[in-house]
Amino acid sequence: MEPGDFVKFREQFGLKQADCKPLFGADGRTVRRWASGECAIPTTVELVVLIIRLFPEVQAWLNLE
Repeated sequence: MEPGDFVKFREQFGLKQADCKPLFGADGRTVRRWASGECAIPTTVELVVLIIRLFPEVQAWLNLE
């Protein structure tokens, strides 16, 4: 996943950096580093993003609609 894709995901669901902590177990600084490309986005985060995008029921369960 490219940093721009991660940023688009956050924008699509209106997620702020702090909102990502319960989803990905990462603090704001780490989320910022992923978004800037300073560090690689872990595969597990990519999978969570994919699952959220593909399954509306997961979006609903997470209140991301």
